[in-house]
Amino acid sequence: MKNIILILFGFCMLIYTLLCGFQISSLQIRKNEIEKCVSRVLEENLSKGYQQEDEETVRERMIEELTQCIRAKGYLTILFPIVDMEKGIISVQIKEEYSQPNGKHRTIEFEKTALVERTMIEKESVTITFLVDEEVYKEYCVKKGEVCPNPKVPSRTFAGWVEYGDSSNQLIQNIGNVWEDKVYVAMAN
Repeated sequence: MKNIILILFGFCMLIYTLLCGFQISSLQIRKNEIEKCVSRVLEENLSKGYQQEDEETVRERMIEELTQCIRAKGYLTILFPIVDMEKGIISVQIKEEYSQPNGKHRTIEFEKTALVERTMIEKESVTITFLVDEEVYKEYCVKKGEVCPNPKVPSRTFAGWVEYGDSSNQLIQNIGNVWEDKVYVAMAN
């Protein structure tokens, strides 16, 4: 009888130890899942919206992406203490409250702040070509969003530049910021 009681006690301790290990393991796995999801969403949104989008748009998009990414087992709270797309900083706080199978309530809290790194911003180059008499007069390769310099006036009869394919023939004196490849043709007086 004594041996049976010891075996049952040992078996119960084994089950209890396994359940405790499972709960600790599942909590750590859940924290890692949330951390990876938040890191990915923060990085994507910083690289997409840096100095291009307003804070409210970024907040809404991040809430949507985070709720899809984090499959909450309970009540999920997402807060953004700092969202500054001009300076390139986003801070997010995640809190998930859920019940475990044993009836205990657990809370997972996670906070992450991301800063944009200059290497993270991959600005693409665009090519601006200037044509005079259907030949390339000048060509500039500049980063997207930067100001394209104006070439020297090609002749005394030069009136301005017209964007190739523009049927309105509206003269442009200063090209300004460029976002895509363009071709400009010289127009004479």
